Amino acid sequence: MARNERRDRGGPGVRPGHARRVPYADPGVPDHRTPLRFLWWLTASQRRRVLLGSLWGTAWMCLLIAPPYLMSRAIDDGLRGRDPGALLLWTGGLLATGAALAVLGVLRHRTMTRVRVDAAYRTVQVVTRHVTRLGSALPRQVSAGELTHLQAGTSAGSPRPSPSPDPASVRPPPTPSPPSCCSGSPRCSPWSSCSASPPSP
Repeated sequence: MARNERRDRGGPGVRPGHARRVPYADPGVPDHRTPLRFLWWLTASQRRRVLLGSLWGTAWMCLLIAPPYLMSRAIDDGLRGRDPGALLLWTGGLLATGAALAVLGVLRHRTMTRVRVDAAYRTVQVVTRHVTRLGSALPRQVSAGELTHLQAGTSAGSPRPSPSPDPASVRPPPTPSPPSCCSGSPRCSPWSSCSASPPSP
């Protein structure tokens, strides 16, 4: 895996400044025995970048506990204690922590975006290489719709973890409107059917 990473860095598609260009000269040989092994291959192909992103993310999460503490000390020691020196000290620490959080957040997001994009392009390239290798035998094994879904959906979304849903974005299903035959009836629910009821005796 390290050989693949070095080949990608030093290949003819690398521009000055160590920025990668796609397609890669050699994306490597994926381990497709199980989905977990394939994800591990994607991770090992850029393990240094993954470790760096984990470092930025861990530092960013750990530093998030500092602003509430600094704000409480600024209020207690500075405002309630009527101490301008302590207020300036804790306020300065709060501003410095906010700036550090902003920098760490940018580094974390930038690194993990590169991890996600690299994995997506690498997946697309190995899938395309395998499709080209199959040639005319592919339509006998996979339909055109399945192949399109794989290329457009699965290849681009497999390296990206699913985020937790935002509670504000989760909306309940709309309530169906009552059928037209129920108009004017107060006891008719939206789920009532319009089937003819037997005549009353």
